This record gives sequence, C-alpha cells and structure tokens, in this order.
Amino acid sequence: EQRFGRGGGNWQRGQEWLLGGEAPRKRALRGIWLSAVRSGLFNRVLAERVREGVWDRPLDGDILQPRDSRGLFEADQDASAGARMAAGEVHPTAPLPGKAGMASSAACQKLEARALSGCDALVEALAGEGVDAARRATRLPVNGLQWAWSDGDVLTLGFDLPTGAFATTVLAELVETRTPVNDN
Repeated sequence: EQRFGRGGGNWQRGQEWLLGGEAPRKRALRGIWLSAVRSGLFNRVLAERVREGVWDRPLDGDILQPRDSRGLFEADQDASAGARMAAGEVHPTAPLPGKAGMASSAACQKLEARALSGCDALVEALAGEGVDAARRATRLPVNGLQWAWSDGDVLTLGFDLPTGAFATTVLAELVETRTPVNDN
C-alpha cells in the first residue's frame, strides 16, 4: 500500500493514465503513479527471477550493484561476481523502465523481456513522459534485525534498511499483516 496504494489503486490508475486515460490533476499524484507503474514492472522481473530460481546468482549479461552503492557494472566484467553475490557484496538488478539507461544483455535480457512481455506500451509511455530508466537491486539487505515479545502478544522489531527501501516490504515477509477496515 505504501507505494501501490490501497488495493493497488496507484498501480491501476497509473497504468490507465499511461495507456491513454485521464491524467492526474495533481502534479504530485503524477509522480506517485509513475513510481507505482515502474515498481510494478520491476516486481514482474523480480518475480520471474524468483520463479526461475535465479534471484540469488548472476546471469550472463546481468547488471550488478555493489552493496551500499548506486553504481552499476556488468557481471560479465567480474570473474568473481558469483562469489561476491553469495557474500552479499553485490546484488543483481532489475529495470525501472523509462528512456535510455543501462540495459542488460544475453540471458538476463531474455529473462527481463519475458517478464515484461505485453508491457511494451507501458514502457514506451514511461519514456514518453520523460522518465529516465534506472536499475534497482533485487535483494534488500536487512541489517541489525532485532525482535522481542512483550505483554504476551506484542512483537517489537528493529532493523536498518538502505535508502529508498520500505519497512513494509520487510514486514510483509516476516509477519502476516492485515489492513484495518474503515467503518466510516
């Protein structure tokens, strides 16, 4: 909900707008919708990596990102990329679609194309809106994880995340969450 909106509304309305629907009236909403669509497409690529069992190892033509860095490099240029990935020093990336940007090649590009099959119009619309393509790490390092139970059923968690990461993403993997229903 933090990025995609309640019930995926930002994701849905963003797609509708980019495919010819009504533009958001508020400029801030435009950015939220663009971010939701880009993140949704990113998630499709990540889901494909998980489905194929390659979320934790470099593919030929992969673009990697060092831990705690925004830099990118081609996995094929580092013979130790697999070992560095296993050690958590580097992470595979997936695209945040837009115009231009560093693109994968070989097996990685084929996987990304499969995952984004049928999304060409959205990718073109993002570029048409002037959004620059980027890449984001597909793994989220959770540092300093601490937890404690109190009062029998209260779980308190503590952890550090890199800039741009959402704690709600981590929580969704650790605990079952429910959105409260508004009775108004």
